[in-house]
Amino acid sequence: ESSSQHNELLVCPDKTVRRLTPKECERLQGFPDNWTKFGNYDGIEKIISESQRYKLLGNAVTVNVVKEIGSGLLAVAPFNTKTNCT
Repeated sequence: ESSSQHNELLVCPDKTVRRLTPKECERLQGFPDNWTKFGNYDGIEKIISESQRYKLLGNAVTVNVVKEIGSGLLAVAPFNTKTNCT
């Protein structure tokens, strides 16, 4: 990626809205770049289409949100291994 790609606006000069790329969506979700780019089809690695990548990311649980919820829960109720919860 060139440095100019990092400075692109989501609203273009002609007032149209630019679609986020799959890589940008992965970053927003907390996944590594190109996390959804490849899939395993019957043992063969293939490139996943952009539309399917958007679908995968739309159905994903956002890593950063889960981490913050877990941290918040631990802050108010620390895990105690001696507690019997049965």
